[in-house]
Amino acid sequence: MDTQNLSHDKDSCVSHHSMQNLYKMRLNNLLCDGTIVLENGTKINVHRPILCACSDYFNSAYNSAFSGTPTMIRISGISDYVMDKIIDYAYLRSCDLTEENVFEILVVADYLALKSLMNYCIQWIVDHLKPENCVNVMRFAFARGLTKDLYAKAKLYVLRNFEEVVAKSDELLDISIDELYQIMNSDLLNIKDEALAWEGILRWIKYDADQRIQHVPLLLTTVRLGILQFQYFMENVKNHVYVKHNKDAHPIIYEVLSFLEDMNSVSMREYQIITPHIAMPRIPHDIIFLTGGWHYNHPVATIQAYDTRADRWIDVPHEDPAGPRSFHGSAVVGYKIYVIGGFDGEIWFNTCRVFDALSKTWHEISPMHSPRCYVSVVELNGLIYALGGYDGKNRLKSAERYDPATNQWTLVANMNFLRSDAHACTLNGKIYITGGITGQICLSKCEYYDPQTNQWTNIADMSSRRSGLTCISFKNCVYAMGGFDGHSRLRSCERYDPVENKWTDIPNMSFKRSNFATEILDDMIYVIGGYNGRTLSNNECFNVAKDVWLVATNLSSPRSGLKANVIKGLPNVSDYIYKNREFLIEEQRLNNMINAELLHRFRNLTF
Repeated sequence: MDTQNLSHDKDSCVSHHSMQNLYKMRLNNLLCDGTIVLENGTKINVHRPILCACSDYFNSAYNSAFSGTPTMIRISGISDYVMDKIIDYAYLRSCDLTEENVFEILVVADYLALKSLMNYCIQWIVDHLKPENCVNVMRFAFARGLTKDLYAKAKLYVLRNFEEVVAKSDELLDISIDELYQIMNSDLLNIKDEALAWEGILRWIKYDADQRIQHVPLLLTTVRLGILQFQYFMENVKNHVYVKHNKDAHPIIYEVLSFLEDMNSVSMREYQIITPHIAMPRIPHDIIFLTGGWHYNHPVATIQAYDTRADRWIDVPHEDPAGPRSFHGSAVVGYKIYVIGGFDGEIWFNTCRVFDALSKTWHEISPMHSPRCYVSVVELNGLIYALGGYDGKNRLKSAERYDPATNQWTLVANMNFLRSDAHACTLNGKIYITGGITGQICLSKCEYYDPQTNQWTNIADMSSRRSGLTCISFKNCVYAMGGFDGHSRLRSCERYDPVENKWTDIPNMSFKRSNFATEILDDMIYVIGGYNGRTLSNNECFNVAKDVWLVATNLSSPRSGLKANVIKGLPNVSDYIYKNREFLIEEQRLNNMINAELLHRFRNLTF
């Protein structure tokens, strides 16, 4: 019997040692005052107060007003195996759960009104959700009436991981039209491209085309068709055999074509175009947050958030009351952004601040051992590492680690090189740090830290010296981008393969930049702001799959020395999205009009 995974909730009211003794007494039938008789005749001796304390069912059965105080109760429909698990949990607050037994144990715990075991099972199921099982978990929870607990979490998992679910789950093919409609119509459906919604629908229809083709018009209304690329819409939706020969789908197609024609029109109107449902962006699950930085000639405390679905940057009205800072480090643990060190134009900080995105509050944590601006900061296994930096007098090779549980910083092994204005990331349980400046030369040197051995190990040099660069890990590689080589800002980028210990050039960015921010969102690497002789508002993103840089939406104002962090699955994500979604199309149409007018003027210039 595995009793190590104990639940320390309010139901655990006696010591583990005492309950172990009671459990052994039950096995030896010592002081037992009750018996459970199963349908097959199996008898289980128990201590009635133990069962009555944790189960309303047993409390009622053993204290029946109609039969006095019975010592024996009969229960049908429950196997010996499951009842043993129930009794084990009542005594030990532990249960050996597996994918094969957890649902049956949950059903029986529900029947026996054993609320704490129900919660134990639900949490286990949530922790083991995956694309292959989440749909059936969602349906099971709905059928059992567990809508506030398990159903909501399983459905959110389906929505958040929909692209994987479509690719890996055969369970999705068996759901009803009502269940599919609720998923596809949800604003929380997490897809990078609406084409994936349509392809998911097609997969469901083709599974039983004769019976399901009738639902094409209804399911078409769930796809944000006005956001699809025009060529894809024409070739893969409008001219699809399921749509082309379904007269009930034609009005939907005409609505989309009319909308697209309106969008292409640049004539002045007396009315605004309100964004229709077919073009309303969904709500993102992951948000990029920007903290601090340098705006022209002064530091800022500004926070901005990026709504990738609306493609808008939003000012977050919760600046740090302690004031601005730039050239700091930052990391995310849970729903909190830790802002480490930095500089405000006068002071090199050893102080550290935390922004809680749930409560929207700031608070201070323990200071570091050294002031550090131009510091490299990463999170690994729930711990935060601050590496190198500049303390106002010297460049540093020291490193320290923060534990949020104890609110303490601890020194770890020094790096092999002095580094400030370097950048670090994590990959496969190790911390990689790249580039930086010693105070005299910009570095191409790179190394990694293994927290298991508390040692730094040098790796292959980059092809360029880089300070003020960024690096980030993606698909088992480290990407190093931009920076300053001692002479000029760089557009160049390179990728490190730890297996080959080799750096390889990748396509250049569109802009030279140093001291910019970087993050990954929707499998693309975003580079944000920075400095190239002037402070930048320009952003771009690298599509790793296609090996190409794309233009991304500019910041509302230029910033360098800032930091970017992604918070995933934020429960109050709606607080950080673009609010005026109904006017997104009007904004786009007006931009089209302005651009068309500028183009017209340019073509009519007389040289």
